[in-house]
Amino acid sequence: MISVAIGLMVTAIALPFLMVLRVIAPNVALSFLSYAMSVGGLGISLYTIVVHSAGELRRRRREEQGHRNEG
Repeated sequence: MISVAIGLMVTAIALPFLMVLRVIAPNVALSFLSYAMSVGGLGISLYTIVVHSAGELRRRRREEQGHRNEG
């Protein structure tokens, strides 16, 4: 999932760059699409980080509970 977010963000950076260089014709729809891809990539990456962090926290709590029950 993080690879999709990275792909979206890289594309969102490349599109305006190509528009500035006039490789592709600049227009409002393409600018909006680039912005939406950037926001979407950021949202997906933040979601992925939160889910991963929550999983790590649950794993650590289970390990702590295991050590308390043993000793």
